[in-house]
Amino acid sequence: MSEQITCPQCEGRTWEWFGPLRFACGFCLGRGAVGGSDDPQDTPKPPPTEPPPVWEDRRWADPRFAGICRYCLGSGKVSHLDTATRTLVTVACRCAGERESA
Repeated sequence: MSEQITCPQCEGRTWEWFGPLRFACGFCLGRGAVGGSDDPQDTPKPPPTEPPPVWEDRRWADPRFAGICRYCLGSGKVSHLDTATRTLVTVACRCAGERESA
């Protein structure tokens, strides 16, 4: 542990400008100070044992993406690299047939 000091990056403001955008300071993580007993560098969070499955990603719960096909992402085509023939194969996605019949 070390004593708490004002963040040298943001000078205690807790934020930084990046062009017209305002972000939390990346050095002090928006706290305005570094060091002390609760410093994130002193108590790192353990990494997850394995990443979560893709279908549990929180972005799929967003209503804007709920109606998009997860295979082709709305393009109607799926590409696959055939390693045996070393060619890129593109086929119509199964959602393209559903859209035409609806």
